[in-house]
Amino acid sequence: MNFGPLQIFYNKFYPKHVIQKLRRGYSDEDLWDLGNHLAEIILPRLKDFKRVNTHGYPNGLTESKWDEILNKMLYAFENTVNEPDFDFNTYDDTQKKIQEGFELFGKYFQSLWD
Repeated sequence: MNFGPLQIFYNKFYPKHVIQKLRRGYSDEDLWDLGNHLAEIILPRLKDFKRVNTHGYPNGLTESKWDEILNKMLYAFENTVNEPDFDFNTYDDTQKKIQEGFELFGKYFQSLWD
């Protein structure tokens, strides 16, 4: 739970969300943009997984290919959590890369263990 100055001010007027987070671990507020909320949870863990995953990679891949796949996943989550400045010239390419990273995350979800 974040208790920065703005969050404390916000919590004063919406104590329901604080109670929900204490009771069930998330509030209705987290559901308003569930995709972004989940990306915020997954991103730091995926970064650490890449850093400490030293015991192998999925069958049929090389270590360098697995590293490339993890980088594409990270790109997708980083660009979801930290949305880049909007640029009409690169928007479609960025969205394709993000989609590719999420598809790889789904494909290799059960391979994310160390």
